[in-house]
Amino acid sequence: MKVFVLFYPATYEGECGNVYGVFSSKKEAEKHKGESSSLEIQEHTLDEYDGNVKFYY
Repeated sequence: MKVFVLFYPATYEGECGNVYGVFSSKKEAEKHKGESSSLEIQEHTLDEYDGNVKFYY
């Protein structure tokens, strides 16, 4: 399943940053991002592991 993660990237190497939301569409993620240039959107799948973004439920 494809998801779009809205997050504030880490400042220091080795940190994962802060996840603000996980959305099913890029349009929805962009809506929640608003005008904030410090937030990023990345596309992921739920079954992949990416060391840059960690999910906490």
